[in-house]
Amino acid sequence: AGTYSGLYLFRVAAEGGLEPVQKISGFNESSRFFEEDQSGRIWVGQFYKGLYELRFDVDHRTTKARRLPGAQEQGIDEQVILTRIDDQLYVATKSGLYRLDQSRDQLVEAEGFAAAIGDQQVYMLKQDRQKNVHVIAEHSVGFFKKISANNYVFRPSSLFRLRYHFNNDLLNISVQTPKGVLYNANEGFLYYRPELEERIPHQQSVLVGSVYSFEEDSLLYAQGPFEQARQLDGPLHVTHRARLLQFKVEAFQFHEVGDQQFRYLLKGFDEDFGAWTTSNTKEYTNLWEGDYEFIVQTRNNFGEIISSRPLTLRVHPPFYRTHLAKVLYLLAGLSVLLVILRVQHRRFSRRTEAVEVAKRRELAAKQQRMTEMEQQQQKTLQAMKTTQMQSELRHLNNLLAASTMNLVVKNEFMETIKEQLKAVRRKGESAETKKALEQIVREIDGTLRLQEDWKQFEHHFDQVHGDFLSRLRDEFL
Repeated sequence: AGTYSGLYLFRVAAEGGLEPVQKISGFNESSRFFEEDQSGRIWVGQFYKGLYELRFDVDHRTTKARRLPGAQEQGIDEQVILTRIDDQLYVATKSGLYRLDQSRDQLVEAEGFAAAIGDQQVYMLKQDRQKNVHVIAEHSVGFFKKISANNYVFRPSSLFRLRYHFNNDLLNISVQTPKGVLYNANEGFLYYRPELEERIPHQQSVLVGSVYSFEEDSLLYAQGPFEQARQLDGPLHVTHRARLLQFKVEAFQFHEVGDQQFRYLLKGFDEDFGAWTTSNTKEYTNLWEGDYEFIVQTRNNFGEIISSRPLTLRVHPPFYRTHLAKVLYLLAGLSVLLVILRVQHRRFSRRTEAVEVAKRRELAAKQQRMTEMEQQQQKTLQAMKTTQMQSELRHLNNLLAASTMNLVVKNEFMETIKEQLKAVRRKGESAETKKALEQIVREIDGTLRLQEDWKQFEHHFDQVHGDFLSRLRDEFL
């Protein structure tokens, strides 16, 4: 037997009753749930204590305990409900249902059950004598009906309407009844027989009753609860002036009317359904233009989620955001761009022309400077040539003057000697002397007739006076 301080060992007395033997040593944790697996090990679980594996000695008086580690998302450190289903051990936690894999001592997903329950917190899980597996979860109350081995189908239960009447302290279910099961309630017990459960189809469970625009003070859509369902030819058209839209829904579940819950989704605006709320109205503000689809969900008598038919609406943009306006904007933008391009082209042309003019001016200035430099160089060269020519002319004048003086002096000297020799010849008496003097005079005459000195004079004179003598000779001879 499990207690708050561990397990106690009992034996069956001869009269058929139970006699206490002793407390099993080695384990002192609270033991609300315990089950034996296929290999004879005892597994113990308690809501907030976790899951333990116990290995007993031969006489079952002492044990060694090992706490089973689990992943954080499995939640076995916060809630553990241990139960047996078809000789397999299952664990219900705050994050769903798991099966104990006895070959690896690990918690794995509970095939056949996890798909219907999902990640809801599970408060109770038990199999009855008819192999139905009863479950109470956060948003689901029902049972899994066994179809074949390891094949179960979930059936929602009408007990969903009584879920707040279960004992919320130590929820328990008794399966020791010939038919059905017993739930402990806040006041007494609830007797439930799954085979008597009837499914009543609901043709119209929830619908969108009206769509109202506060800005325009206009009812855009209305559907009475007992009217024939409206068939819209297309989406509900909403203008851009409808800044505040109110959707009002109608539900046809007449139990716990004050606790009826809804959740809403506007496709194109919401990413997913919102939180559950008891309000049957939903408001949206400042919807952007586009197509939307409004859906509302609620729960039926069995806790199943049912959805309304989608209501499609189309929000039209103001004129300045219409396609026509965008085309006009595009044309205006292209026009402005064209004007800007033209202005830029003109500005660029003017700048290019100004640059070219500046380059031409700069080139002309450079050419002018080069011309001036060339002229200056020519003037310098001409001046240098003039200076050199003047220097050479002065030198030639000096040579000409010297040559002239030499000729004059020489001729005068020769004339003087000639006259003196003639005088000596006249006064001389010796024939040989006279002959010798005549010979000298003839040589002097020959010397005076030589043209070398004259040619030299002519050369220097022509250099100084530009071939004056040559031109004079050519003209008159």
